[in-house]
Formats: sequence, structure tokens, C-alpha cells
Amino acid sequence: MNKNFSKSMSMTDVLFLAMGAMLGWGWVVLSGEWVVLFELA
Repeated sequence: MNKNFSKSMSMTDVLFLAMGAMLGWGWVVLSGEWVVLFELA
């Protein structure tokens, strides 16, 4: 197995990917909370 991997993403790419994942998952969680909140109203 080749142990010499080349970088395909820079640190900036990783940072923006991580932030996008956090924001994207946050919307999923919030939309679930909104469904529960407005279902009871």
C-alpha cells in the first residue's frame, strides 16, 4: 500500500467544508425543532 498521499484539499478548503457541514446540520436540527414546536401550537 502506498503511504505517500498527496494533499488534495488545503486547510482553507477543510475549514469551509467543516463550517458548511455544521451550518447544514444545524438547519436539519432546527427544522425538526420547528416541526415539533408548531405541531403543538
